Amino acid sequence: MRPLPCVLLYMATTALAEYPELPMLHGMRAAILAQTNRLDEARESAAKVRQLQPNFPVADFGNRFADAAVRDRFQAALRKAGALGMQTDGRPSKKQRRQIQLLRDFK
Repeated sequence: MRPLPCVLLYMATTALAEYPELPMLHGMRAAILAQTNRLDEARESAAKVRQLQPNFPVADFGNRFADAAVRDRFQAALRKAGALGMQTDGRPSKKQRRQIQLLRDFK
């Protein structure tokens, strides 16, 4: 693993030891693991995100990052990790499509 992802993973894991209930930290860990192709561990972290916050907004994750390219990489990594049931190509899952259609019909 390259030095920077290793440091980021250490920081996320250390923060999770102190604040295990924060979905954002599990999301950060999932993204870092996915970017380093540790997909089994990434999926475990993504599952923890879904457990803590079932409606975790991948599309909003990282909107406060100063660099939009960094935000885009994190969002793509979360999708790769399987956060919110998103497929690796970024398309909504069948369940999400049903939920979106229900919301549209509700209006």
